[in-house]
Amino acid sequence: MNHIVILDGKRYWKDPKGNLVPESAVKELDKFEDQTVRKLVVLAEEYQQAGIEFKGKIFNEVREFIELSATEYDTVIQGSKGGASLYAFNGEYRIQYSVADHINFNNSLAIAKQLIDECILSWSNGASDEIMALINRAFSVDKEGSINVRNVLSLRSLDIKDEKWLKAMDAINDSIKIIGSSEYIRIYKKDELGKYRQIVLDFSKL
Repeated sequence: MNHIVILDGKRYWKDPKGNLVPESAVKELDKFEDQTVRKLVVLAEEYQQAGIEFKGKIFNEVREFIELSATEYDTVIQGSKGGASLYAFNGEYRIQYSVADHINFNNSLAIAKQLIDECILSWSNGASDEIMALINRAFSVDKEGSINVRNVLSLRSLDIKDEKWLKAMDAINDSIKIIGSSEYIRIYKKDELGKYRQIVLDFSKL
């Protein structure tokens, strides 16, 4: 976007509303501020592009190593599922590669909720406060109307032998729908105490 306009040989600066302000009316401090901001934005965009290129390079090289290591066992890795940890020979550096699925639920989740409600009604003493809190948390929705996947899946870890409850857990399993996946790479370096410290790289937003 051109912030300076020349009309009839005179220079004008555009203000936030698009009005043209004669250059002579723009304060020197405002000019210096504009110059500083524009210079830093250019540097930021260059840094962002370098980050995008580095992200692509590091992911490609890690994937290539995983594929190469698979040939040692005469096998082919299907897709990008799973993960791997790569180490420098002396253990000083570690690169951790992981893949996380994005999970949603289909209509079977409503069946699971109905079965759970029926379980609670059938139990003579109802459910304990702790179990009720877990159930209510699992099926509560956020501001966007979404259910927290982790809270729902946590119900499967409860040690309840009721037949209807077990059917509800089967319904939860059947309701799980994989809608995509994300790859992550974390890079670590050992500090003076021999503990791995992460080298922070915010790849998730690039």
